[in-house]
Amino acid sequence: ISKIIGTKRHTILLYNNLGDTARHRLMDEQALANYKRALKLAKDIKSPEGVIYANVSMSEFYRDKGQIKNGKRHLISAQRIATKINLKYYTLLCMMEELNYLLLAQDTKKLMSLSKKLRAQSKSVHNLNYKIYGLIYRGRVMVKVKNYAKAHYYYNKAYNFVKSLPKNRYAGEIFYFKGIAYKREQKLKDALRMFVQASRIFESIGNLRFLDKIEEEITKTYVA
Repeated sequence: ISKIIGTKRHTILLYNNLGDTARHRLMDEQALANYKRALKLAKDIKSPEGVIYANVSMSEFYRDKGQIKNGKRHLISAQRIATKINLKYYTLLCMMEELNYLLLAQDTKKLMSLSKKLRAQSKSVHNLNYKIYGLIYRGRVMVKVKNYAKAHYYYNKAYNFVKSLPKNRYAGEIFYFKGIAYKREQKLKDALRMFVQASRIFESIGNLRFLDKIEEEITKTYVA
């Protein structure tokens, strides 16, 4: 029985990964179908970790589509379980997704508080993913409050973790968000340079979703 459950847990992860891949390739129907499969299987085998992960994935999906109510419903489900099982990695995962909603709502006070908490807690974990995103989110919040020097400080600190690696998603996201920071500062040449670097990375790894985001930022800035 334990082997069967273990296999099903791997299948949940597989469905989530397939969903992420489809989402990055703008294959929305396939992405959502795989996330739903992951969530159903996680519930069937009573895997709290799987339920959290699938719910956060669905929250991201709906949030990106502007379906905020649907997205928040999945985030709240994930947060409820994460609080119950009290595992730091899953709490951090939910915190990162909550920050995305706060960024949309421009709730400065909560953004500052939660991003500071995420940054502090992510320092103590061994998983590099959380360390990097703890810095990226803090940088994004600094852009919202127009503290651009601090934003670049956090982005550069995040980049130090990944600069020795081959082209990767982290570096692409860092360049993308640095581009947005420069754009807000009206440093348009620097912004374009960052967007070009980010687009090269995302093109090489087939992430069409971020390529669309970059194209939108460039178009709004240089064609408007």
